[in-house]
Amino acid sequence: MSMNREEVILAAAALLKDQVVAIEGKDRYIYTGRSMSPFLKERDIVVVKNPTADDLSIGDIIVYHRHGKYIIHRFLGLYRKNPTITYLIAKGDNSFFLDEPITMAQVVGKVISIKRGQQCINLENKLQGLLSLCIGIFSAIEGCLVTIPRVVYRRLVRK
Repeated sequence: MSMNREEVILAAAALLKDQVVAIEGKDRYIYTGRSMSPFLKERDIVVVKNPTADDLSIGDIIVYHRHGKYIIHRFLGLYRKNPTITYLIAKGDNSFFLDEPITMAQVVGKVISIKRGQQCINLENKLQGLLSLCIGIFSAIEGCLVTIPRVVYRRLVRK
């Protein structure tokens, strides 16, 4: 298997820089793991742009930083603790549980395209946006169905 120059740079940078690379002014990440399977596959290269909270829609895929690692998961919504503190809720497509809430400061970017081999998938077109929205809604419902019983059980056990 031969790799082109960009793939060699990305592979080397992934080993050296915690999977973060900047090429031509765009942040690119090499996806590893199974939490976003089957939507993302091992070694997919995701391209991100810096979003504001207003740029995010339910179902968008985001990259965020937590405990020294970069995590690529699906954005499910906002939770306002009070007028000054807003948390983002995210979850892996292949995970039953919601992630711990994150702040906008932890968000590195919104995934705008996926490079898989020679194929490039644009996530900013309407069809992909609709697909992401559907997956996001399903994922949010699934997360609630799993999380709510856990919370109720923990509260019952504490009493």
